[in-house]
Amino acid sequence: MSSQHESNKSEMEQFVERVGPFFDKWGNHVTAGICILAVVIAAFVYFGRSSHSAAVRGWTEFSKCTTAGEFGNLADKEENTELGAWARVSQADRLLDDGIKSLFSSRTSADRLLKSAEENYRDVLNNNKAPRVARERALYGLARTLEATSEGDNQPAIDAYKRLLDEFGNSVYESVVDERLTDLQSGESKEFYAWFDRKDPEIPDRTTPDQPSIQLPGIPADLQFRDDLNNEPSTAPATDDGGTTAPAFPDENSGEDSSSESSATETPETEQPAETETAPELPAP
Repeated sequence: MSSQHESNKSEMEQFVERVGPFFDKWGNHVTAGICILAVVIAAFVYFGRSSHSAAVRGWTEFSKCTTAGEFGNLADKEENTELGAWARVSQADRLLDDGIKSLFSSRTSADRLLKSAEENYRDVLNNNKAPRVARERALYGLARTLEATSEGDNQPAIDAYKRLLDEFGNSVYESVVDERLTDLQSGESKEFYAWFDRKDPEIPDRTTPDQPSIQLPGIPADLQFRDDLNNEPSTAPATDDGGTTAPAFPDENSGEDSSSESSATETPETEQPAETETAPELPAP
């Protein structure tokens, strides 16, 4: 047992003797290298956690966006990232939906919205850092936009749909694309889009209609009511002969006379009982 221990000790001593000169010469460099490696590992962990937190915040903001403007602002802030690509696609989707709705109310607004949608879809398609599924969605949206703005020329939309099938095999949009290609390649679809483009759906501004004059029955047409601001009559009521008579205002001291006259006028006279004749007395016998 002691011999084995002495053998191990001798091997350890031999190892120390071999590496001792190396550490004597390069010890400081090795220590510095170990410190640098530790700093790099710590920085990697820190930035990894920071980027994860930033990604969580970014996707949380994405989930709260509802309008094209909000998605556009997020896409500008997260440019050249996966989140930015999806925000740009979502912005284009909102613009496309709004543009299609505007086709039935304002052709000017529809053209502006659809043009902006097309530009945003093309930005995603030209972004090599965009995820494949985001580019697939962008190409499908571009084909729909070209169809909405075809003006009877369906070929650009047909080419975009065919490109989607060629570049993205087994696409989730394959069944829908096949249906759209069948419709667009028919003569009826071309005639419909040409007919629809000639329509002018501009709706004039709605103004408040004039209020009709209402004549209440039994009231003269030239009668004006009291002014609520100064609480005084503006015009005297009309008379039968076409003239006007100013209403008489009673004096303060004539209250009793007026009331007595009114009561005398309004209270009918009570009929006095008729006098009856009395029988003459008979003479005594």
